[in-house]
Amino acid sequence: VALDETRLVMRAGRIKGMTVPIAAIAHVITDPPRDRIDATGTLDLALIAHANILVVLKTPIARRGLMPRRAIAAIAHRLDDPDGFIAALNDRIG
Repeated sequence: VALDETRLVMRAGRIKGMTVPIAAIAHVITDPPRDRIDATGTLDLALIAHANILVVLKTPIARRGLMPRRAIAAIAHRLDDPDGFIAALNDRIG
């Protein structure tokens, strides 16, 4: 996971990932329920672990890459420090 002033990059190794503009993020849910992670339009980057954050986007964004293209409305991931991530993201969102 990489966060700068204008974008958030979330990856699961070289398997899959997504870059979104900070301005496209609506909010973050901690410890999201399984049905939100499994929902159509959610990109689950936690792979075999249960995601502990869900980044919800203001509007779905088309995903680029080799996988079938689909609109992504949220990104689920497992982070070591979800509170630190949320604090850093909130600093950028304002």
